Amino acid sequence: MRRLALLLAVVALLACSAPPPAAPLTSPPSPTSQAASDAAAPPSGWDAIVAAAHNENTLILDNGAAAAGQTVLDAFQAKYPWLQVQVTTLQASQFTARAMTEQRNGLFAWDLLLGAGFNNVDQVLAPAGAVGDVRPILADLPADVKDDAKWAGGFLWLRSDTSPDSLVTDLGAQWGVYVNRQQIPADQLSSISQLTDPKFKGKIVIYNPNSSGAGSQTLANILSHTDEAFVTRIMTDQAPAYTMDSNQASQFLAEGRYPIAIGVTASSLQPFTSQGLGSQVEPLREEANSFMHASGFTVMKNAPHPNAMKVFLSWFLSQEGQNTWNQSSVTAASRRLDVTVTNPDAQPDWAHLQDYKVIFDTPSGNDLLQHMLQIAATAHPT
Repeated sequence: MRRLALLLAVVALLACSAPPPAAPLTSPPSPTSQAASDAAAPPSGWDAIVAAAHNENTLILDNGAAAAGQTVLDAFQAKYPWLQVQVTTLQASQFTARAMTEQRNGLFAWDLLLGAGFNNVDQVLAPAGAVGDVRPILADLPADVKDDAKWAGGFLWLRSDTSPDSLVTDLGAQWGVYVNRQQIPADQLSSISQLTDPKFKGKIVIYNPNSSGAGSQTLANILSHTDEAFVTRIMTDQAPAYTMDSNQASQFLAEGRYPIAIGVTASSLQPFTSQGLGSQVEPLREEANSFMHASGFTVMKNAPHPNAMKVFLSWFLSQEGQNTWNQSSVTAASRRLDVTVTNPDAQPDWAHLQDYKVIFDTPSGNDLLQHMLQIAATAHPT
């Protein structure tokens, strides 16, 4: 019995001193479970913006750049077919009236106004509080898009410091006065200072000087180099023809019916010159006949699809998007410096932007334009 008791005591002692059993081995997470974990984590940064844009699914804008803007939108839609782009092509005054009426009734339907000049924004939309702030939208765009070194004048060139609703993407140099050289050779007319010569009486057509546009802008540019009396003589003593249609002014010039035109543009002339009509039409190629025109896009108040807008702008402001824009119009001149120059006549001297006396659709240009419109109201009352 004593031997049995001793044996049991030894067994008990060995059991107490034995190491604890090893923990069971575990396998690393399977690829499937890891992917599930990753999928469960919410996206962040730019991925989160794209995901939110997928949820919004829509971008609503007005295209103020006509065919050029549609070319850009078609290229974007081909690359981002999942985003439904709803486009109207209302004229600036029509868009302004509609958007303001809708907002007064609590409807905020629009995200962007694309490709138009900023006259109506400055004069109507911004004073009415109908526009948004473009800066928070731009802040979320990829770094490559916002690289100051890639943009003439730096990336963040706002339409106005007091109303940061629009980004200037395009500064197109523009000729204001065109001449049909088949009828008036260069040795007879080579400078805007000669426009009041009596021999040109009845030979000038002016596109709508009483509203903001190419006609009043050209006259305002002439005003900046001359004086009020000079532009008044053009509008009265020279007995010009007036038209409310820029295409008609271009047609009159190309046909030679009026061999001098104030307020036509390269784009309004293109349909005629492409058919061989007005092959000898050219601008007065002097510095005083050249001015710049700013354009870009405007963010509307309470834009309903901010993330879709960011996705669009990330492409539009990229090298690819701005190349598409530059190629879409004979007057386009993107401020982005790494794009292909397709319109040399419209290309400003980016290294000497400070030397341009007039940049319309900026505050200084708008002040000059308002002065010109006051002159026109007296010289040519409608």
